[in-house]
Amino acid sequence: MWAGQVDGEFSQSAAESGGDRHVRFVTNSDCSLNVAHVVLSPTGDDSFDNETKELIALGYDQPWRKYLVWTDATVYCGIASLAFDDSAKPTNANNVYSSYGRVDQGCWGRTDHLSEAHELMHGLGGVQLSAPHSTGHGHCTDEYDVMCYADAAGVALIYPCVPEHEWLFDCQHDDYFNANPAAGSYLATHWNTARSEFLLDPNAPLATIPSVVRAVSASPRDGAATVTWSIPTRNGGSPVTGYLVNSYGGSSAVPVQSFAPGASQIVNGLTNGQQYTFKVVAGNGVGLSQLSIASGAIVVGAPTAPSSTRAVKTSPGTLNVAFAEPSTNGAKIKTFTATCTSHNGGVTRIASNNHNPIAVSGLTPGKTYTCTVRATNSRGTGPASTASSAVKA
Repeated sequence: MWAGQVDGEFSQSAAESGGDRHVRFVTNSDCSLNVAHVVLSPTGDDSFDNETKELIALGYDQPWRKYLVWTDATVYCGIASLAFDDSAKPTNANNVYSSYGRVDQGCWGRTDHLSEAHELMHGLGGVQLSAPHSTGHGHCTDEYDVMCYADAAGVALIYPCVPEHEWLFDCQHDDYFNANPAAGSYLATHWNTARSEFLLDPNAPLATIPSVVRAVSASPRDGAATVTWSIPTRNGGSPVTGYLVNSYGGSSAVPVQSFAPGASQIVNGLTNGQQYTFKVVAGNGVGLSQLSIASGAIVVGAPTAPSSTRAVKTSPGTLNVAFAEPSTNGAKIKTFTATCTSHNGGVTRIASNNHNPIAVSGLTPGKTYTCTVRATNSRGTGPASTASSAVKA
């Protein structure tokens, strides 16, 4: 019931500016609302921070989700996360990060205004600090409006709208939500939650986002990674304006990083010695593509892949594997490891050494082999080289 009221609030608010919006709630196969029953630890609901950490640990951390939580506790009325990013671009932080909104038992389905809608709107990006009627703390001053109140000492309110508007968003349609903002207005040039990917505009053209980015790969750098991909096969009829790279792994969260059009970028802010994978999203004037398939895992700060690998037979069953040594990425290489694999029945052998070339023995004489090399430093083992040409052992 309360989720339906939230959706109705978005729809009615959009109608005031000549449009329509609906919340993209996750549904089951029968179109019923998907509401997960989650049990936290005894201290999991003691604070918003505790609850968020436990939800993340349980897997509720997907960047394409906004989490609205009815919490069976009485610690708060409502509380939510809000990213202060007023950029009008589709890559706005509120449009690409997960967020969390919590409403405690005493404020479920309030009759004066809907706390659930208030907290979800924070997650979508309302109200930015630069908004014309911002309180400077994530709310607005022009009542009556579900997002407006005096949230700190010294905040003065004005009352341009009737009390009945307390149920709806953006009293004057100029701070955070407008389905059709005038050209050059604040909401045409700054973040407008009505453009959120998490809301559905039933009048918008369908299938105009880019297709999925393909073939994502990564190679390690010192505290960074070079991420490469193939551009979408379809741009949806609107030019691709940029990409978002999502980093997964490491011991601390890495912000989603946005880039101008291109097919290879350096992702900074990573932790040496930690393992990461990467997914990429393409954006155009309409919105964002679905997430790509993840890249293979790399260890940041490990050496890059050796190159120009070549194998030479020195005696029956022994190959000398030579290569061009890779970048160390800031930590001295300790060992090189060569792996020689047969494609016609010979046994696979691995040999390690700290010099170049590496002698790999114990191979099956007369069988054909290709060999690859990896380098290891104090931060980890880097990716394998391209395989050598085939040679008989």
